This record gives sequence, structure tokens and C-alpha cells, in this order.
Amino acid sequence: MVMFGLAEKISSAIGAAMGAGLLALVILLSIQKAETRHWKKQYEGEKAAHALTVANYGKAAAEAAAADLAHARTVETKYATIAKEQSDDLSRKLEAARASAADYARRLRTASQADPGRGAAAHMSGAASATGDPAGSGEAAELDAMICAENTVKARGWRDWWNRVEGSR
Repeated sequence: MVMFGLAEKISSAIGAAMGAGLLALVILLSIQKAETRHWKKQYEGEKAAHALTVANYGKAAAEAAAADLAHARTVETKYATIAKEQSDDLSRKLEAARASAADYARRLRTASQADPGRGAAAHMSGAASATGDPAGSGEAAELDAMICAENTVKARGWRDWWNRVEGSR
């Protein structure tokens, strides 16, 4: 019967150890469950913050695109206005330059017809016209004067347009 006492003690010790192990396991599982809950809450919070960040970036990108489009339309309207005003101004100046060149050519023809012997139109040399103008103030010279007047007005028009565009920035 001595053996039965030892077996009971061993059995009791094993039972106590198993009970203590089971208790430790329950405690550790409870701690793990609490930590899991904590990390899950933190994960959900990070997930929500990330979704908010993505939404904010999307909103900011959309606002920036809208602002860029509005600015582009404003600039386009401004440039179109400048181009229209410059075009109208250029048309008036071209008309005036053509009239001035035509008047200059008319005055030269009148002067050369009035006094053909003195060479009044000699400074405007060119090929003689079909009428046999000996002074050389022919149609080519008149055309040159017209082309120079137009090109000068156009070059100044481009310069004025560019200055207005640069000034509007």
C-alpha cells in the first residue's frame, strides 16, 4: 500500500501541474485575446486614416485639376482678347500703311510726270513700267514700298502682341 500513496501523490502532483498549466494557458490566451483586440482596433484606425488620406489626396488632385483648367481658360480668354485687339489694331495700321504707300507712290508719279527732266523720282529706283518711265519709278518700286510698309506694320504688330502677352503674365 505504500505504492498507492506514492501513486496518489504523483497523480495529485500531475493533476496540480496540469491544472496550473491549464490556468496559465487560459491566462495567456486571455492576454493574447486582449492584445489581438488592441491591435485590431489600431489596424482599423490606421485603415480608416489611410482611406481618409487617399480621399483627401483625391480631393486635392481634383481641386488642383479644376484650378488648372480654370486658369487655362482665363489665360486662353485673355490671350484671345489680346489677339483680337491686336488683330483689329493691325488691320487698321495695315490699311493706313497701304494708303500711305499708295499716296507716296501717287506723289512720286505726279512729281515725275510734272517734271520728267529733273529726275524727281530718281531716289525710288526700280524697273521702268510698261509706259516707259525713264526715271525708273516703276511698279516694282511701288510694290517694294507697299511690301516694306506692310512688313514693318506686321513686325511691329507681332512685337506689340508679344509685349502685351508678356505683360499679362
